[in-house]
Amino acid sequence: KQVSATMAAEPLDQESKGADDLPEASPGDPEQKVGEESQVVVAEVEQQQFEQGVMDLGELPGVDATMTSQGLKIELQEGFARFGSGSTDLPPDAIPKLQALIQEQLRDFIDDSFEISVIGHTDNVPLSSGTAARYSDNRGLSTERANTVLRMFEEIGVNPRQISAQGYGPHNPKADNSTADGRGLNRRIEILVKYKVFSQTDWPAGDAPS
Repeated sequence: KQVSATMAAEPLDQESKGADDLPEASPGDPEQKVGEESQVVVAEVEQQQFEQGVMDLGELPGVDATMTSQGLKIELQEGFARFGSGSTDLPPDAIPKLQALIQEQLRDFIDDSFEISVIGHTDNVPLSSGTAARYSDNRGLSTERANTVLRMFEEIGVNPRQISAQGYGPHNPKADNSTADGRGLNRRIEILVKYKVFSQTDWPAGDAPS
């Protein structure tokens, strides 16, 4: 049984595809229709997975989960996973929380129906000279923070071809960097669990996640 899920198209990240960029669906992939709104027909069980994921994740302090036109968007705020200043290491108390989120709430999305993107964001405060020597700038720092989270997915067996990491640095703020609260909101990690239909990745034979 299938159900039509109509979701307003919204800019999600710089990888987002326009209507003309969507690949043709392969046999077994969700049927897609493109018009004034993004309209994708997905299996009812997949739709229920996302809806349940939003409810479960929304109960976690410091986590914001929303449905988007491409799938599930999870924002990890500083209250959940705060990196040290100029550091790509998570504090010890954040590691088990993030491991539990991946292994429990996201486990059902770790298959070849979905692809996962981890995106790091920072505020616009320039790096210290020592940190800049290592990461160049805030974009480099945010990329390495995203890679820290990516490696946690790989540790539980996610196929490296199913997951990617990138950093936007200060270039996609959600709040005003002129205030301490705004800068705190801008320092965040986003995890995007996307329907594979929105990706142009081709799995080489034998490399698809099991």
